[in-house]
Amino acid sequence: MNISATLEIMTYHYVCSNTSLLEQVEPKIFIKPEIRILYRLIRTFYKNYSVVPNLKSIEQMREIISEDGEVQSLSPTKNAEENIKEFFAFAEIINNHPMENYEPVYLKNTVEANLMCRKLETGMQTAIDFYQKQEVTPANVAGIVGQVHSIFMSGTTINLYEERPIDFWKGESHIQTQASDLIDTGWTNMNKMLNGGFERKTLTHLWGAPNIGKSLFLGTIGKNVSVAGKNVFIGSLEMDTRKYAKRMGAAMMHIPINEYSSQTDPRFFYEKLRNFRENNRKNALDDVIVPGALFIQRFTHASPATITAAADKLAKELGLSWDLVIYDYLGELESKDGAYGMDNMYALHKTNNAELFDHAVQYNWAGLTAHQVTADFFDAQDMNMKASAESRGISHRTDNIFGILQDPVMFAAGKYFLKNLKARDNEYKNHFMRLNIDWKHMDLTDDNFMVKPSDNTMLV
Repeated sequence: MNISATLEIMTYHYVCSNTSLLEQVEPKIFIKPEIRILYRLIRTFYKNYSVVPNLKSIEQMREIISEDGEVQSLSPTKNAEENIKEFFAFAEIINNHPMENYEPVYLKNTVEANLMCRKLETGMQTAIDFYQKQEVTPANVAGIVGQVHSIFMSGTTINLYEERPIDFWKGESHIQTQASDLIDTGWTNMNKMLNGGFERKTLTHLWGAPNIGKSLFLGTIGKNVSVAGKNVFIGSLEMDTRKYAKRMGAAMMHIPINEYSSQTDPRFFYEKLRNFRENNRKNALDDVIVPGALFIQRFTHASPATITAAADKLAKELGLSWDLVIYDYLGELESKDGAYGMDNMYALHKTNNAELFDHAVQYNWAGLTAHQVTADFFDAQDMNMKASAESRGISHRTDNIFGILQDPVMFAAGKYFLKNLKARDNEYKNHFMRLNIDWKHMDLTDDNFMVKPSDNTMLV
């Protein structure tokens, strides 16, 4: 396989920036000897010190490089000192390669394709080499074939988003996510239903009828999470970003929604936002919670990968990591590679939902999206797991599912209910929580009223 030096350098940087890949990818996948040797040394450094050295400088590795036998004999026509000098110069070129010039989606797709190809080639060759060294007899052929198959499978497989196994018999394997690591939704009852809040590496759904307010729920939760000090990225596939900001800002700054557009001076909003921060007290000691980042970006067409890549790119630019990423919403997401269209909604939504879950795990954030229910559940007082036409395909990988309920009576009373359709490991399945909606300010608040599934309480 012909691979350019640039692609190998891109792959080198990508792997070095992802320690789970660093542990899986062996030096032999690199064809150019200088890159292969440098990667081997970086990998050794990581194994010894549990940290990847600064790739912009190899000074901290000078002693290791200078004593490396493969570096000293890189070119048989040169002496050891000349080889070391040339290797240092080449290493500086590799490490200073302008990786920031690549679009994240292009970089990810290109490098991961190269990794899979090289893993396949090197894994096949390892299996073939092993087989050719064996003396096959009728008595041992079954065992050898089994060994070759095992070598092939382990050698050609790469888990791009690998999580490490845990040892059941170690105490630390049983420590659950602590309250300080959970993401506060801003709603007491929703936090209860989530065992304290959103966990990282999870995906949550809100299911509701058209125009019931799915974006209002997503935006309010995003605002609540940011107010609590966490970083939030919202990818909108429908609503304009400033309209999204208006909905959240009207509630937070208590500005009537019909007066929001009349304000044209940014200083008005700067003052309102400053006052909100100062009044955002944490406890009796008057500690101020500093709001987390809250960014909104609209996409006219997007797959899960498009929004995730944009979120990741912005996080790198800002020097932060996201706690919650909102995709508004699942039904509007397109297929990454065009494999599924509107004629195969089941496969489209199932595949996209699996990607959202994978991205939450890969990037260590909580994913949140919404999905539309079938006509049977419009204006309904109750909901079940059959509410989504594609529920068989999208419910399995989803950690938490909440149904948004509002019939005409609830609407007139300014009430919503959320039903906990699916949540991991708690006693609140099929419980309802009630919320108040102040339409004047688009303010959606938990009123601390919960209904058990066994209660006959009317949902109003």
